[in-house]
Amino acid sequence: MDASSGSADPSNVPAEVVLLQSVALVDHLCIVDEQTVIKLSDGAIGGSRRCTEQQLQQLLSEVGEFTCRAGGSASNVARGLATGFGVATAVVPRRLERVAQMSGVPSGKPA
Repeated sequence: MDASSGSADPSNVPAEVVLLQSVALVDHLCIVDEQTVIKLSDGAIGGSRRCTEQQLQQLLSEVGEFTCRAGGSASNVARGLATGFGVATAVVPRRLERVAQMSGVPSGKPA
């Protein structure tokens, strides 16, 4: 327990739900008006699409202030469970080779 607030220290609470993040994704968040969204998305509002680093830099320079956070469905589910329901969560990156080395399980690659 944290002495100042009386709540459990999140770093010492075991995860109740562990999610596998198969691809490293980053969400870039900003607040813009609808006209800016239409302009920057070529009218295709909603969904997502991949872009080059150059395209991302151009977009971010046009929107101004923004923040970054872990993205992708696993990260978003973990964040929602933790903040909305108080469920202790953990996100594990998918690194099959590293997991195989640590656990002694064959990786499936030929020797």
